Amino acid sequence: MAGASSILLDRPGHEDFSEDIYRTLTVVDCAVMVIDAAKGIEGRMRKLFEICRLWDIPIVTFINKMDREAQDCFGLLDEISASLALDTAPATWPIGRAAQFVGTYDLRTRAKHFISAPLPDDDPRMVQLAEEAFAGDVVGIPNHGALRIGDTLTEGKDLRFTGVPYFAPEILRRVRLDDAMKAKKLRQALIELAEEGVVQLFRPQDGLAPIVGVVGVLQLDVLQSRLKAEYGVAIGFESTPFTMARWITGQDKAIEAFSQAQRSAMADDIDGDPVFLASSAFMLRRTVDITPDLTFHDIKQIGTQKI
Repeated sequence: MAGASSILLDRPGHEDFSEDIYRTLTVVDCAVMVIDAAKGIEGRMRKLFEICRLWDIPIVTFINKMDREAQDCFGLLDEISASLALDTAPATWPIGRAAQFVGTYDLRTRAKHFISAPLPDDDPRMVQLAEEAFAGDVVGIPNHGALRIGDTLTEGKDLRFTGVPYFAPEILRRVRLDDAMKAKKLRQALIELAEEGVVQLFRPQDGLAPIVGVVGVLQLDVLQSRLKAEYGVAIGFESTPFTMARWITGQDKAIEAFSQAQRSAMADDIDGDPVFLASSAFMLRRTVDITPDLTFHDIKQIGTQKI
């Protein structure tokens, strides 16, 4: 569309990424799903697609790396259709494959687009510096515990949001402190980093060491590195008997009774909300079936209060 502009939020799709990517999907108008022509649909991509479907986000699919050894194009379309229940309609088609790839053919306009030489690093079009920002722009703000996910900075009238989601972590690890004398410092550091969104923090109700939840294993490395560099606290991680976390809601009496009965499997998140930690998908389904007066959530909305 002439005169229109778009903001592109480029996030990694590999397994070492945080739930910030999931949150990114909740604020976009459209998603571009990039598929490796050789690997096809990968496990992490299915999770991202589920989030897009949950939020009714339109998806444009782009198959890249056609200049390498790749799967058959028709096979890729069939895989997308079968794995994601999508009706595929190609807009462009590769001209050649692997070493013979030379460009694409636009099926709508019948135009051919051939590969051009890349821009040099010193080309002025490669770098842009923003002197001011407008509504919809994404800016970075230096922050250390002052702001957290879901906070809003505004001038003028009050705002009310439907909420920014926390997604249930896929990896749970208990934090092991190497120096017991730094226990207080660790507690404060974990709170600050959890507020920043580095990890999710769960404090077991039975008083054992805190548990952190992440989506990708790289988050654990980031947490360990930042605790050492910024707080001078050395930690390690230990496995837990838990593989799944679910927030629970219901009547206060029902939650209290459930928490007492499942004390070793209950924790509080950073906001003090109760979280049930399940050892397996089977145990989670069984607990849900025998506890009809409670609701178990794999997504928690935050930032719903009036700002």
